[in-house]
Amino acid sequence: MPSQLPLFPLGTVLFPGMPLPLRIFERRYLTMLSDRRESSPAFGVVLIRGGQEVGEIPQVSMIGTTANLESLETRPDGTLEIAVSGGERFGIEFIDWSGDYPVATISAISGTEVPPSETGPLLARTGAMFNRFVGGVAALYDRRFSTWTEPEDVASAVYDLASRLPLHTWERQAILDDPDTASQLREVNRLVRRELALLRAGTGGRVVNHPGGLFTVN
Repeated sequence: MPSQLPLFPLGTVLFPGMPLPLRIFERRYLTMLSDRRESSPAFGVVLIRGGQEVGEIPQVSMIGTTANLESLETRPDGTLEIAVSGGERFGIEFIDWSGDYPVATISAISGTEVPPSETGPLLARTGAMFNRFVGGVAALYDRRFSTWTEPEDVASAVYDLASRLPLHTWERQAILDDPDTASQLREVNRLVRRELALLRAGTGGRVVNHPGGLFTVN
């Protein structure tokens, strides 16, 4: 991981391993992509905690995720349509806002190694509950969604589930901030149980994020 990285403050959280499509139209970030389109990672995504994505200098979370550029298309109006995938988590030590775009001094954040024997049963229960939640949403809104399949490692499973659940942005950031993988899994388990309970009570299941895209069911 580089010691310095351009930042892209957004109103969303990028998890490691997860995809994120973006439309780039602000001049400073068009400049950033022009400079960084051959670099890996291209930039870092951080959540805006205060302020706006456009214009002013926002307040941002101090933990973000590197973004690897997967595709880039230039539109006739000069804007860019890009797709990135989340790389590694990083912590911010300093942000320089004085240039064409913000550049941060960063350091890598490594998750704790968790033996499968310690998390396997909880992950299996969490995945089963999530599939019941998705099945309930599908039945309620007459949709068909694919069954969630557990990834090979716990961290990937945590981020995959957290990206699919209809969570508040600050809840996603709290999961990203947590340095302990087992603790992240326990929190995701709690959130899945909450969403399943809300669905059964008739107040949940409004949004389900699936590999095919974000489905809003009204």
